[in-house]
Amino acid sequence: MKIGLLTLTPSHNYGGILQTVALYSYLESLGHEIVLIDSRSYTPIWKKLIFKVLEITPFQNIRNKRELKIKAFQLAPFLKEFLPNVSEEIYQSTHLKQLVEKDKFDAVVVGSDQVWRYQYIKAGDYSVYFLNFKVDFPVKKIAYAASFGKDNWEAPAEIEKIKTLIKEFKAVSVREKSGIDLCRDLFDFKDGKYVLDPTMLVGDEFYEKFIVGCVPAVATTSVVTYILDENNSKTKVVNAVAKSKSTADKSLQIVNLGKKHNGKFYSVEDWLSNIKNSDFLITDSFHGMLFSILFKKQFLVIGNSERGLARFTSFLSIVGLESRLLSPENSFGFEGIVNSVIDYENITLEIEKLRVISKQFLLGALE
Repeated sequence: MKIGLLTLTPSHNYGGILQTVALYSYLESLGHEIVLIDSRSYTPIWKKLIFKVLEITPFQNIRNKRELKIKAFQLAPFLKEFLPNVSEEIYQSTHLKQLVEKDKFDAVVVGSDQVWRYQYIKAGDYSVYFLNFKVDFPVKKIAYAASFGKDNWEAPAEIEKIKTLIKEFKAVSVREKSGIDLCRDLFDFKDGKYVLDPTMLVGDEFYEKFIVGCVPAVATTSVVTYILDENNSKTKVVNAVAKSKSTADKSLQIVNLGKKHNGKFYSVEDWLSNIKNSDFLITDSFHGMLFSILFKKQFLVIGNSERGLARFTSFLSIVGLESRLLSPENSFGFEGIVNSVIDYENITLEIEKLRVISKQFLLGALE
């Protein structure tokens, strides 16, 4: 089959890149031809020019534009190698329809990441992510691990439109249990399924090939952090954890994967390698949490309310790791987390069961 894969187009976020690569690669391993649909939000010309100036002007980082551009440039070779088949840019549902007609897709899969979180997709034609197109040949519309990010829908005025669009899907799966409730209670879609995020659809052996030959940032033991939204409270937690886990003969160094190392941002390979080789990991990132679990690390998650807590709590409750989540309102309650040790035996078995269910969902949807 020829399959269009639609997600939040990856550029500089490690989790966004890896979830796309994982799903692209898994679908390709089934014998299908995959095209990553390059979906973008429309930006007026005047705003594009301002952003371009900010990206190329040195000695400033207004709105983080320059640093993100540099990071995306440095990560681009990984994207090019492992996501080789990419469509032209599309900006609205009419463009999606034209692309589907031109490429004669047999199926379009939307997911994963927060493709159904209105706050993230409202800047463009949000209906693109609900596959708003009609063509005169059969195309299977499938949602895989689509995420609302939160346990509520942020645009009540759009509910009726989405009800119509979601009924055209052959199969819908979501990444949070609360997403099943939203599909049923708001959009009248009663057959939504829970599946794993694509990064866990494949096992840790999938990622081993990326990190062969990588050298961790420090040769000694380390506390690795991947914090998307830094603040003083989180910094205090990181420093306190490093101090509490250090001993007279073992001082844990802090490796910050969100910052540059030796003048460059971490490559995707080095990002993975440092998580795998850490002694303890602290993150407020959903995918930072998932890779801690994939690599069977001891970790602590600081709740990130702005980016959506539902995706954290849903998965942690399923694998019995709710106690690893530190409330953003109580960032000093970390001692119990640090002093407890995760036994991964049962967790690994549960993930394996969910992996089988997730693969069965995709295989059934593509039949």
